Amino acid sequence: MMHAIQDSTGVTQTTTCNINRSFTAFTLTKYDNIPTDVENISRLIGNTHHTLPTEANNAIDAPITMNELRSAVTKGNPNKAPGSDGIS
Repeated sequence: MMHAIQDSTGVTQTTTCNINRSFTAFTLTKYDNIPTDVENISRLIGNTHHTLPTEANNAIDAPITMNELRSAVTKGNPNKAPGSDGIS
């Protein structure tokens, strides 16, 4: 249990009400919205890739090997209830 907290001005708060207020004020400040502008959003969007690199695309399209299938099946937990596909 917390008995005291120091607020943003350095004053020690000891009552439950003031501890809650200080904690709430700190949390609201810490997790407040981050100010942005159109230029920064445009730069952020410009850093994204709209297509996959050829190597990644080829890896996605590659057929599953028997070893990969066997490995995936053996990783399943036999003591779990089967999903909608009937596989545990």
